[in-house]
Amino acid sequence: MKTQTRTIFEQVMKVIDKITIISGIISGVLALALCLLVFGAVIFRYFFHSPISWSDEFAAYIYIYHCILALAYATYLESHISAELLSDKFSPGVQFQNS
Repeated sequence: MKTQTRTIFEQVMKVIDKITIISGIISGVLALALCLLVFGAVIFRYFFHSPISWSDEFAAYIYIYHCILALAYATYLESHISAELLSDKFSPGVQFQNS
């Protein structure tokens, strides 16, 4: 019974890992789209004197989704900022309890 539970758990974790990797790819595409959108908006505003009316709001939505997906991917890669800055200041006994 324990082995079956372990394999189900491992399968679920593999699916979650794949979804997280896909979210990282989508986040990268959104970052590129955001850069192109802002660049295009600047070009239209300054060179053609015709700003794109929806570009600022759409860029904000793209940025929000990009941040959410990038956070999941960064956590998967363990490259996010952790709270070790604070835990290093505590005594060794408190550090051991938190880990």
